[in-house]
Amino acid sequence: MGLGVGGGGESAHNTQLDTETFHQIASSPLLLPPSNAHHHLPQNIALRLYLSHFLSTWNSRVFEFGALLIIANLYPNTLLPGSLYALVRGFSAVLCSPRVGRYVDSGDRLRVVRVSILAQRVAVVLSCGGLLAVKDGVGGVDKGRIGGVMVMGVLAVLACCEKLASVGNSIAIERDWVCLMVMAEEG
Repeated sequence: MGLGVGGGGESAHNTQLDTETFHQIASSPLLLPPSNAHHHLPQNIALRLYLSHFLSTWNSRVFEFGALLIIANLYPNTLLPGSLYALVRGFSAVLCSPRVGRYVDSGDRLRVVRVSILAQRVAVVLSCGGLLAVKDGVGGVDKGRIGGVMVMGVLAVLACCEKLASVGNSIAIERDWVCLMVMAEEG
């Protein structure tokens, strides 16, 4: 749309169609905030919201990076455990994000944000405990034994939970930003 190589008039017509299509999509009832939503948040609440979103995103990125570094340290001669861990985490995001989006759309946004933050924190704490158990061989868990493999499987599931909670948090907070910014520019 609008990337054709036709004459100048055709390009202007495509741009107009693109703009009209965007406005139709942006004014869809599914994309508009509820009628009782406040468009102007008090500054202290907006600051808390932005700070919370920043810290949740930071938590997710640091956890993702740090967990892979620890797994690489636990298994220095192979990249297989870290690769499988990241692959499972990524596939869970691809496969389950639509369900997370439906949950966000059907629930109260504040409650969804609180649940997603709590789920992220619990998954990170349990994952760190599991990584320490594998590293130190706590409770008979050794990285070369079946117990270590099972713990790594549990760690991968926890990483999936953390990733999906992060996706839910992002959707809950960022879903309406583009539409609201466009409406503010036009209105």
